[in-house]
Amino acid sequence: VEAFGLSPLEAMVAGVPVIADQRFADVFHGVAFYVDPGGVADHALRLAREPAHYEEVVSNASRFAQSRFSGTAHVARMQAIADISFG
Repeated sequence: VEAFGLSPLEAMVAGVPVIADQRFADVFHGVAFYVDPGGVADHALRLAREPAHYEEVVSNASRFAQSRFSGTAHVARMQAIADISFG
């Protein structure tokens, strides 16, 4: 995964659950699973065995990605910075 984590964001928007390293917790908050490499299989199996849980995870992650990283969200952040900077 690259430094910013674009691949996990793309996965979230596409409806794919993200199982990531703990270092991404500050970026993706509670919408990804953070595990050591040895814990990936357990989380993947749970998602496969529990369709309702899978759908909840996918839905939450997609909403998060859209609200934080969409073009609209980016424009709003840039406007807020411009408002602060140029008042």
